[in-house]
Amino acid sequence: MKAAVFSRPGAPLTIQEVDIPDISADEMLVAVSRCGICGTDIHASREGPFMAPPNTIFGHEFSGEIVKVGDNINRFSVGDRVTSLPFIGDKTIGLGQITGAYSEYVRSAMNWLSNCRIQLTMTRAPWWNRWQWVFTP
Repeated sequence: MKAAVFSRPGAPLTIQEVDIPDISADEMLVAVSRCGICGTDIHASREGPFMAPPNTIFGHEFSGEIVKVGDNINRFSVGDRVTSLPFIGDKTIGLGQITGAYSEYVRSAMNWLSNCRIQLTMTRAPWWNRWQWVFTP
């Protein structure tokens, strides 16, 4: 898949081919429709105590469509339009340990996912009362 990858402070993100994330039995794979650029992404791309490691794929404010579900998933189905809080367990999506949504696909956990059942286009899928307009893979 294509992803915008952080390499070092001051360098632009580069579009690279990376592996599609594997999911566990308790996760889903989401095809990213939109991803917001958060202030956290900006801070993590700068030199300092919060800097993300090289090869980080940022993006934790996203919406998209489920394309694969783990074996233990029963509340969601392939084709559901969703948005997610940025966590899997105690890790944050898009800040180094888990590939983020500045990519074509992102993994997400069931307990942090919400269906986008209201009639909005994915360009206006809500996430914590914000509108996601920025990154389109």
